[in-house]
Amino acid sequence: MQPVDADELAGLACEEDVESRLVITAPDNDSWELKHGPFNEEMFSELPDSHWTLLVQAVDNWVPEASDLVEQFRFIPNWRYDDLMVSFASEGGGVGPHYDNYDVFLIQTQGERRWEVGGHFDQHSPAGTILR
Repeated sequence: MQPVDADELAGLACEEDVESRLVITAPDNDSWELKHGPFNEEMFSELPDSHWTLLVQAVDNWVPEASDLVEQFRFIPNWRYDDLMVSFASEGGGVGPHYDNYDVFLIQTQGERRWEVGGHFDQHSPAGTILR
């Protein structure tokens, strides 16, 4: 089940009350740029063809189908659940190695993405990056 497609996700990222982030990576040197929404439609038309990712927080608060999806996981204790983040990544897009300070409930809306789960990292890890 896909509660939102890429266009709907971009539309949410344009809303003032919706928390969103855009991660753009340079394919030649793996440097990255983090932008915080809200965004405008023009910004999406100016994105490169590849190497970017859009992340939208709390999609379950804005999209009833996303809320319905989350309900299927209510066996997870409430204290472990914050919200449903939805991601769209263009080819080569990603967020780079990082750790999160909480459990992330994340779905990828369209396309393919390679996910890796590593060891245990924290703010003292040399390669650790915090994506907030």
